Amino acid sequence: MTTNTTNIPAPRVPFVDLETGLVSREWFRFLSNLFNLTGGGTNVTSLTDIQYAPAAAIGEKGATGATGATGAAGAAGTVGVPGWDGLDADPPMMIPAQPGLADTHISSSVTAQTVTTAAGNLTSIALTAGAWNVAAVVESAVSGTNTYLKMGISQTSATFTGTEGKDYIVFPGAGAAAGAIPNLRVTLASAATVYLVALAGVATITTGVQGYISAQRMS
Repeated sequence: MTTNTTNIPAPRVPFVDLETGLVSREWFRFLSNLFNLTGGGTNVTSLTDIQYAPAAAIGEKGATGATGATGAAGAAGTVGVPGWDGLDADPPMMIPAQPGLADTHISSSVTAQTVTTAAGNLTSIALTAGAWNVAAVVESAVSGTNTYLKMGISQTSATFTGTEGKDYIVFPGAGAAAGAIPNLRVTLASAATVYLVALAGVATITTGVQGYISAQRMS
């Protein structure tokens, strides 16, 4: 392709001719050559194309690239995440499971338990190190002479620990009754067992108590 190149005019050459008020001959020639070099208004290369990558040749259309091959089908995703079929712009985001949090929720329940006037374990759960929200419920379905039942969450077997109203509660037990600790934060530096402890106020309740304890891991 024949080109007509012109150096940019010197700084001393005015852009506007002082006599005619029009663009000076030197600057017009320079701008006209730039216009022709960039395709004379028919260049297939747009400004957007130039911003991404240089054109194949200034003023000329580059050769058409070969069509890319279709991507191979992706491997099957993990449960709940479809595999990538190789046709999308990007594969689906895979969110890895957080290590150590597989035991997010743990619970244990018992029925037909005997509770005596000495503190004893109804059931227990084994927890790993971390912060847990622990809840528990104890229910008696047997009428009797007991004036109260005592139930609590403890890290010590068959022992009430902590503060009444927080770690353990006392509720009326003369007849069918139930008590609950809805939310107790337990922070463990290492793996430990957490117990659901119960005690009858006056007389033994034989096979008439049921209990439930659960823990939801927070961190």
